[in-house]
Amino acid sequence: LTIVTITTVGYGDVTPESTAGHLLVTFLIFLSVLYMAMPIGIIGNAFTQIWQDRDRILLMIATRERLAQWGYTARDMVKLFKHFNTDGDGELSIHEFKTMMNEMQIGLFRERPVE
Repeated sequence: LTIVTITTVGYGDVTPESTAGHLLVTFLIFLSVLYMAMPIGIIGNAFTQIWQDRDRILLMIATRERLAQWGYTARDMVKLFKHFNTDGDGELSIHEFKTMMNEMQIGLFRERPVE
């Protein structure tokens, strides 16, 4: 009865017959909704975060593949960033980052990595 009630299948094979049974099942339905709301919310939040980070994740995967294809290692990244850091401030600006992505031919849309 509990699993059928929680999953909202509602076969009707087992139903309460007394008033106390109806009240107990009503309370059970209320508790089961609260019990299932937490994991469903967590799963939904995880999907939302992944969807929001999809461009960053795709960019990271494509960059890793391209660097591995060219034979670069993690130690080469400092040199690579210094090469594209044209103003010498120690950070890549949006313009410098776009230049790096275009020269590396990552294959993503020009507007997407900036968003």
